[in-house]
Amino acid sequence: MKLKALYIIVLSLLMGIVFYRPAAAGETNLFGHLSLNPNIEPRIDAFSLSTSFGPLTLNIGRQELTFGPGHIGNMVLGPLTGLDALEFVFTLNWLQYRQFWAMLDSISGRKLFGHRLEIYAGTVTIGLSETALLVGDIPLVFYNPLPIPYLVTQALFLRNSSELSNHQANMVLGIDLKWQPYEGLELYGEFLVDDYPFSVPATAPMRTGGLAGLVYRDLPIGELIIEYARVNRYTYCHFTDGNDYAFLGRPLGHWAGPDTDLLTIKYSWEAAEDLILAPSLTLQRHGEGKLGDRWQKTDGASPIFLSGEIEDSVGLKMDAAYQLSDCAVLSGYLGGTVHCLVGTEEAIWSLSGTFGIELHVQF
Repeated sequence: MKLKALYIIVLSLLMGIVFYRPAAAGETNLFGHLSLNPNIEPRIDAFSLSTSFGPLTLNIGRQELTFGPGHIGNMVLGPLTGLDALEFVFTLNWLQYRQFWAMLDSISGRKLFGHRLEIYAGTVTIGLSETALLVGDIPLVFYNPLPIPYLVTQALFLRNSSELSNHQANMVLGIDLKWQPYEGLELYGEFLVDDYPFSVPATAPMRTGGLAGLVYRDLPIGELIIEYARVNRYTYCHFTDGNDYAFLGRPLGHWAGPDTDLLTIKYSWEAAEDLILAPSLTLQRHGEGKLGDRWQKTDGASPIFLSGEIEDSVGLKMDAAYQLSDCAVLSGYLGGTVHCLVGTEEAIWSLSGTFGIELHVQF
């Protein structure tokens, strides 16, 4: 089954290349990314090959994938590293279409499929994203490289089939908008739908999230990023642990997870030749909800945002990136956070810290 699916993907891509008849093949690049973090087991984050043929680009290997306009985080996907995937990107002057097939866990059969369409209309970019976390044997129709929504595929082709149950599929939708009124200013927003009840009254919670931000580049030196994000409780959570929208214990979408909102202010500038510094401040509120929570009917259809005891936190972080050569960048970060858990009797204060080193190479 898996071998047939691979044949279908490769054949479809080759047919696209042949029918387009590009004048000449484009460049081929090799990407690598290694990170060291005390909270994460050391691993290779990215090691992939990218080849272009006219408007078509093919990426294969371990990759860093992201969907959306966010600069601090994204709702639908990433940025997330370490995904073993096959991806193709089709680009024209006014649109770009991306689709990938990734293996999350070969033992349990967890896979992540995703596609994204971007439409460029002058100073406005509209993005439509959809991902599907699938478990077990997947019908071949899901390997189709055409821009057919996964929800439509499930509804039309598998309506009366037992090949894929709702417990095997967790699908996430997103729509985003980016507007650049002039060169020095960029405004953007994204809305995520993990699950949305259409019944009146609602019989299940709205598993949704959203973000909004701006990038201001008309400063004497550097650029300023301000971004706000909110993720409702039970978002990214499904029926079982195997179906949760997560990879290596972290959300595949926004890194902050469910039942939280946060505001981040980040300023970056070139402090010296080949050296970029970027301090940031993050103000965050977090309820008791977390990745892996299971909604029950007794919880009600409208759970309170920021449930239970609320934790307020203030975090400072310094990012640095140094251009070692034309093909290598060494970066690192150091951060600390003050937490305050607002209890029913007294507040509980705590401190946490993080640091990491990353190496990016491209040939």
